[in-house]
Amino acid sequence: MITLWDFWWVCANAQLLTNYSQEICDGPGEYLNCARCALTRARHPRLWLALPPLIGLLAWRNRLLRRIMQKADALIAPTEFVRRWYATYLFKHNVPTKDLLVLQPGLELPTVTSRKRQRTNGSVRFAYIGGLSWQKGVHILVEAFSGVRGHGELWIAGDESFDPTYVARLRAQATPEVRFLGRLTREEVWETLAQVDVVLVSSLWYETFSFIVSEAFTAGAIVVASRLGPLADRVRDGVDGLLVPPGDIAGWRSALQRLVDDPDLLARLRANVRPPMSLEEHANSIESLYIQLVEKTPRQRGSSD
Repeated sequence: MITLWDFWWVCANAQLLTNYSQEICDGPGEYLNCARCALTRARHPRLWLALPPLIGLLAWRNRLLRRIMQKADALIAPTEFVRRWYATYLFKHNVPTKDLLVLQPGLELPTVTSRKRQRTNGSVRFAYIGGLSWQKGVHILVEAFSGVRGHGELWIAGDESFDPTYVARLRAQATPEVRFLGRLTREEVWETLAQVDVVLVSSLWYETFSFIVSEAFTAGAIVVASRLGPLADRVRDGVDGLLVPPGDIAGWRSALQRLVDDPDLLARLRANVRPPMSLEEHANSIESLYIQLVEKTPRQRGSSD
């Protein structure tokens, strides 16, 4: 059984994000784009002479991985989007997809999830918690928030040592209402979530699940996310959060302004937040799946034994 936590089974970059243009990739295109991506990452001009053999090597890599996936008794996708994406890819290469299933990951719940937020001045607290890198779109949030009027705060939490140049750019753009919290422990993540109203997920690439969405919902916060890939599966637009076109600064600014201007909207969305699957529920589902697979005959499992 294989869980498709990322796109590594198809993309050597694992992210479906090109190194040469920083755009979302549709997958291998005769592997020329894959080789170009690898050579761009290597940053050595003479390596371009290796382009033809590299194309063959990457094609061999994916043929090998497809054979491994074909032998798996089940392929687990964490979201429906991931299932659809892999199903399309595997169908193109005549790989059966009958055992490609969706099973969302569970979340280890905190011991205390009660909200501590005290809204004394009507200020709406937005938070970004995650990696501080351009593909996460944090710069989009900072620029969008700079144009929001009224009582609002933006908290940004993440490891600032990963990409200091990018963080310096964020700090230079930030208004006084933006707070940088640095890297948080697991306990501090839950403490922060208990104090905010809205969690922002501004990714510019395909997440495969996004645990921060589950954590936000557990804490009773709503989510504003990019309308992109699995995030659109997880956030119900206008129900328990809002979806915004990825990278659209004006769209993000409009969404944040709506929540600042309309406290009733924030309350309505929060009332519809549903708790995610717990880690125990997920473990039970995995156990049930293993039992089903074990009870199948070798022929049913596609085994040659």
